[in-house]
Amino acid sequence: EKITRQIVKELTINNINIISGLALGIDSIAHEESLNNFGKTIAVLGNGVNECYPFRNNKLQKEIIKNGLIISEYPPNVKPSRINFPKRNRIVRNKRLIIYKQFKLFLNKS
Repeated sequence: EKITRQIVKELTINNINIISGLALGIDSIAHEESLNNFGKTIAVLGNGVNECYPFRNNKLQKEIIKNGLIISEYPPNVKPSRINFPKRNRIVRNKRLIIYKQFKLFLNKS
């Protein structure tokens, strides 16, 4: 957890966006730390944007709605389902590739 917070803080300071699912654990920690450092964070859901899964992240999801971005390829009211998460991960993976390329460009300029 401590290392994730350190990395995300450094990325946020350098205007690198955080994108992840809204899962418990490292995903939630990354979103929280980005918000704590006034960074940009994007949560990709495996359900409709008006649903919260896991429900334990309800407060975090509301905070991301206010200060970040929630996206989903599912229409409203689609409940979380285990078959949705691999599809969600495809979006996260593709967005991370773009952000990784931005980060490499940043490192090369430094």
